[in-house]
Amino acid sequence: MKLYLEQTVRTQLRPCCEVSLGYKTELTDVVPLDGVTFNQVDCISLQAGGDPICLKKQNDTSGALVQVFPGPAVIVPEQNKLKDYNKKSDFPKTHQLRQGDTISLTLHEIQRKSAQQQDLDVDDEEVLEIKPVYHTLICREGRVWHDTGIVCYDSTSSAIPVAQFIATRPLTAECSQFSFEIMNPGVGCYIAIGLVHRRYRMNRQPGWDPSSIAFHADDGGVFIGSGWPLRRTEPCHVGDVMTCVMDWEQQKVSFFKNDKMLYTSNKLKRVPTGGFFPCVGLHSKARAVRLLDLDPWLPPKEGGDMSLEAPMLTSHLTKSNIPQYMYVKVSQCNTVPPSTHVKIPALPPAFDTYKYGNLWISPGLKLSLHRQKQNLEGWLMLHNPSKDLVGFVVKSTPACIDLVRHLDPGASCTVLINKPGTDITSMSKVEIAWFALDSGKVYTEKEINDIYSVLTAESYHTHMLKVKITETQVSDVTRLKRKAEGDPDIQDQYELQVRRNGSLVDSYYLAAGRYTCVLPREGQAGLQNILLRYPRFPTFDLPNIFQRGMRLIAQPTENTYAECVIADVTHDGLGLTLEFSPKDQDENTLLCVEADSPAIQLEELPLEVIEEMSTVIKGRRRARREINLMGPRQSKRNLMTEPRQSKRNLMTEPRQSKRNLMTEPRQNKRNLMTEPRQNKRNLMTEPRQNKRNLMTFQHQNFFLLMRHPPQKGSHS
Repeated sequence: MKLYLEQTVRTQLRPCCEVSLGYKTELTDVVPLDGVTFNQVDCISLQAGGDPICLKKQNDTSGALVQVFPGPAVIVPEQNKLKDYNKKSDFPKTHQLRQGDTISLTLHEIQRKSAQQQDLDVDDEEVLEIKPVYHTLICREGRVWHDTGIVCYDSTSSAIPVAQFIATRPLTAECSQFSFEIMNPGVGCYIAIGLVHRRYRMNRQPGWDPSSIAFHADDGGVFIGSGWPLRRTEPCHVGDVMTCVMDWEQQKVSFFKNDKMLYTSNKLKRVPTGGFFPCVGLHSKARAVRLLDLDPWLPPKEGGDMSLEAPMLTSHLTKSNIPQYMYVKVSQCNTVPPSTHVKIPALPPAFDTYKYGNLWISPGLKLSLHRQKQNLEGWLMLHNPSKDLVGFVVKSTPACIDLVRHLDPGASCTVLINKPGTDITSMSKVEIAWFALDSGKVYTEKEINDIYSVLTAESYHTHMLKVKITETQVSDVTRLKRKAEGDPDIQDQYELQVRRNGSLVDSYYLAAGRYTCVLPREGQAGLQNILLRYPRFPTFDLPNIFQRGMRLIAQPTENTYAECVIADVTHDGLGLTLEFSPKDQDENTLLCVEADSPAIQLEELPLEVIEEMSTVIKGRRRARREINLMGPRQSKRNLMTEPRQSKRNLMTEPRQSKRNLMTEPRQNKRNLMTEPRQNKRNLMTEPRQNKRNLMTFQHQNFFLLMRHPPQKGSHS
């Protein structure tokens, strides 16, 4: 029986090392991080309120960053927006960075379930059916309860944009008015009723932009295409009914409060293309109204004129309350059936409903609470469809909410839950109990609570709501999905765990890719106040499942054991790809097995296999130690010797060339200098010689004359 343990398996184990150079720790602000090898990093804060700890996807040129701490994990599109985001946000104490804190980041690959198991989970989850009643051309920052017609302000943005609820049909001679009742005015009662064109701008109350007219409840002002009221009338309060009427014969618009006319406009000069569409505007939180008319909110008529490019609503209810829009152009053609001439807009975001007996509860399954600075806010709505007086009690676990009220026959109640986040964060469920009361009698909260305390379990009905807490979206910052909010999306690959001083802060889902832990900061590069390092002793708190990069002992063939590395795991976690090194082969071999295969689910190992494995591992460690101790020194010596020799050759060659270059000009200069001297010497010597010859000739003649004077009568 043999055991093959080759030392060249192409994989890496997770290291236990710090970011250091030799004996001195390196102060760095960039550390690689992935889901297998380098899947954990520690961030040590050197001072309070240090740099934000972020993740950046490698080879990503968009500049987007994932801020992990402080605060909840969010995706920031640009680095220069980090400062504004942190300045505007008010993080809870558990998400703030203090001096001496150690923030640990850990990545784990998500092990997805099989398709069959996911189908079973979906079938087991209870889903309440929503029957559409109210349709909208545009629905922004709002949500409707179809069973009662209640429209609530429901936005996850901290900027408090304007909620718009615009009907699909314009007002006509057959349907010339619409109205609603103020259910919850909130602070300031910033509620408006009016008419707008079909492409009305977002984040604008009706009446502020051209081709619109509206009546505002907060100051009773009438706005006609301007941000300043043309006239002020009576303000409206909770319970008041606001109505808008279009007189097509006179081309005038009138506004009413509780059937009392407050304003009638002059004759309109023009009507926008496509007509005037009813619009409800809500411009702050805790606002809710109840629609009293159904005709304007019906779907468009079949065969209607939708040939113009009208915005069609495409709402993703599971991800955001803010709908996305696309423009669709429907061509008019006689060969197309009439039903295809109309593109019905998608339904607006809606609340589901739990109906039982004499009480309707919305939302029916989960109570969503949005974090707004230090508080958590969410809507809870109740409706009494019966003819009896109903009392109800709302309590939470732990005891953060204690509400006692009664509902008249056919009445509705909207409750905005607004509690400090420190008191309500641990809340997991809300229980609603209701029972019938005697009609014709007025009850106080104390009396209703006393009646509830003496009732038996058979005398009242109860319903339980799960609590779901979501973070507020700040401008264009996108929040990462928390693990507590449900299953990961298709694009998610990692589970990001954030720990503070060893305690788990939260877990998030992260998209696929290779990441780097960075510390983006402003000012001088040397002023670093967070130390990044790999942990000396990683936690190894891996789940009890197979993951890529793990090592295990397998039995590829009969009577043969091998140390294998998990090269890949299927999405359902039931299939493995093993990589091992067969004996006397240069390349590794891949083996695909099932998770429950006998090749890896070994019941026992022979004793000789364990002994041989121990011997091989000891030899491997000794060889690695020798390589680490001797190999690098020799390589370093060779690397150092070669550059020295090359440098010496490079230095010697220029010297020789320089010497040759210097010698040649000297020789040329010497020749050039010698030739003129020689010429000059020749020129100087020749006159001297001529002069000497002449003087010698004259001297000789003189002596001849002295010796032999000429005779008289002779000619010289």
